[in-house]
Amino acid sequence: MAAQFSRQLVGKHIEGVWHTGIVVYGKEYYFGGGISYDAPGQTPFGRPTKTMDLGFTEIPEDIFLEFLREVNPRFTQETYHVFKHNCNNFTDECAQFLMGQGIPHEIVDLPNQFLNTPLGKMVGPMMQQAQDSLKVRSHSLFDDGGHQNPLQTTGTIPQGSNFGGNQPNMNDMNSLINQFASGMGGVGSGPGSGGQSTASSNYSSSSSSKGAIAIKNLQQLQKLIKETPALAIDFWSPTCPPCIRIKPVFESLAQSNDECRDCAMAFKITSIPQFYFYLRGDQFREFKGAREDQLMSTLIELGELVMTKSSTHKNLNYKQFRPMNLAPQGFTSMGNIDKMREFVQTFANSDDVKKEVKSTENLQKWLVGFKLENMPREAIDELISMIEIAEDKFKIALIDLLRLLMMYEHTSAHILNRHWNTFEVTVFGYIQCMDIRDADAKVMQNYHMICLKMLGNIYQTEAGKEFLQGDDASSALIDFCTYSFSSINPKVVFAAAIVLFNHILCYKREKSLLYNHLEKAILKINEAFADPTLVDFEAVYGLLLCECRIVYQNNDICKMIVEKQEEIFKKNHQVLELRVKNPKVKESIDDVFQMLFD
Repeated sequence: MAAQFSRQLVGKHIEGVWHTGIVVYGKEYYFGGGISYDAPGQTPFGRPTKTMDLGFTEIPEDIFLEFLREVNPRFTQETYHVFKHNCNNFTDECAQFLMGQGIPHEIVDLPNQFLNTPLGKMVGPMMQQAQDSLKVRSHSLFDDGGHQNPLQTTGTIPQGSNFGGNQPNMNDMNSLINQFASGMGGVGSGPGSGGQSTASSNYSSSSSSKGAIAIKNLQQLQKLIKETPALAIDFWSPTCPPCIRIKPVFESLAQSNDECRDCAMAFKITSIPQFYFYLRGDQFREFKGAREDQLMSTLIELGELVMTKSSTHKNLNYKQFRPMNLAPQGFTSMGNIDKMREFVQTFANSDDVKKEVKSTENLQKWLVGFKLENMPREAIDELISMIEIAEDKFKIALIDLLRLLMMYEHTSAHILNRHWNTFEVTVFGYIQCMDIRDADAKVMQNYHMICLKMLGNIYQTEAGKEFLQGDDASSALIDFCTYSFSSINPKVVFAAAIVLFNHILCYKREKSLLYNHLEKAILKINEAFADPTLVDFEAVYGLLLCECRIVYQNNDICKMIVEKQEEIFKKNHQVLELRVKNPKVKESIDDVFQMLFD
């Protein structure tokens, strides 16, 4: 009827005024004065006019029923609104939960389309008043207390049986439209035509764990973080399928994220499920997604840390190490910027560049203004091409320019994402082929140092920090710093210590992923302390603070040192203290020892 007369009544063609339900697990669920169910196609709304296959769900039936129980208070006779909160909204929400996408938007939006017509604006208020007079007989899924009524899982569900008594029909929009069309356009009313959405399940059973601390406000959560030795927080929603899938393995789920919106805002929650883990008041780890293996491994690790010495590190009194200072160190001095530009300009105009580099046009244009914060990507690409062929002082000048460019988000992101492989060759590979113990190789030492300063500035931007979370980049950088600790030049050693300090400080993933590389690094530091030629205070102090950062709250490293290296570790540090007689060195060694030894 809507298709036939809609244009003359409301001024536009409407294919149908749909009532919808969703068929899954052999039953049709719909919103009818509450959440109801019947055998598919045997609801009080008659046989469906149209069916639509939504796809396949992996959500178990008992989890779906738990979801319905969670949303039941929002789908009752009292909450029903013929235009704003109707059967189609319920079907859409179920489809979102089961499939990750809802029913077609035009079905959900149909009431709005009607209300925006002249007829809709006139009869809308009357239709809302009239909805209470319509009745259906259905199987109410939940009784008035929110408890699930017994469901028949086999055989035919008898139509007309009603566990909750007769209830008003809150869904039959067709009947409402027909009723008013009859009075105004001379069209007789008739039974509703139902449209169905269908989903299938490949999985029928699951278990669900109970027991939750429902966080009601941000103050409660902050108090728990402060007072609880180990805490796991899950930001979730009952309408999120991955959240429901992970629920059985999480022991302390809150009942509803909606009950604590200030918590979600404070933690800047952008997706769910999202997990935060705290160890003695400090954020220990976070991750997004329903990853059961990561959840379990993190909980196990958190439990172990509560019982280990490394879990007490936060509460120790340090003399030199500042674990709460989370700002990475930078090499941000501008130096002689005019001389740098002159070197770059001279090399760009050299015969070698003209022969080997395809073009320097964009770089040459940029050099006129030389605005570091506004270097075009094309100019960066040409600069990298020049670095690949440069030698000696020109190579140093070009890398020094990169050091400054690393301090800006857009240039740092482009350099790292597009040209990291150049670093692997011209920095890591090139320097590791050289003898860094050669005291006469001054140019090489200067190049080595400026490369480390450039790498250290990667942590000045969020793009840089994010890039170095990657396994390959992270491993390459740690190994390069470890190699650099053997340099004859104490300034190189100091720069390498700062870079590794920054990396550990800014690394947000599981520290266990770095274990093999950090083990080599701390053993190399210990080896350097045994070197009688290492007497430079700056280099020693940098290595000690880097060592503190490696050890801090790193149970695996602490365990390795105590079980395998304790004797030699203590000996080398004690010898170092006697060799470099400086109170800051002594206090830094005390800081390391109190984290490791009783």
